[in-house]
Amino acid sequence: MKYFLCLLLTSCSTLMPIAGGGVGGAVGAALGGPPGAAIGGAAGVTGAQMAFPSNSAPVSDAVALAAAQTGKPAPGTVASTIHETKGLVWDLGWMYLLVFILVPLVTKRGRTWVKKFSNIHNTVSQKDIDARDEEQDIRLSELEKNIKALSKK
Repeated sequence: MKYFLCLLLTSCSTLMPIAGGGVGGAVGAALGGPPGAAIGGAAGVTGAQMAFPSNSAPVSDAVALAAAQTGKPAPGTVASTIHETKGLVWDLGWMYLLVFILVPLVTKRGRTWVKKFSNIHNTVSQKDIDARDEEQDIRLSELEKNIKALSKK
């Protein structure tokens, strides 16, 4: 019941970026894995903020002027949304690097995986290849003998 009240009390401008990020992240994950999820989530938030802009907090001229003087777009504009989304994608990229690349290298399991992955080209030795060739040669010569024996009858 409290979740229902929360939904009633919040506005679309609050819920839609959350829903847009969730849907965009899910679609991105289905199409491109974790990097796709990050990009899809950022695109979903951006699209939802553009579709449902937050008009609840009016931007004063002083705030817009201060933003312009620092080189940032005025809050509440499409340019501001794009600027914030760029920062979101940047932060998500660093989080992806930290969570999926650096942290696994710290754990023993992650280091083992990296060793295994880096030695993937050496999974079959030349000795194994020669032994397999020898087995195939023996099998082939046996088959040839059987064919000759059957053709004589």
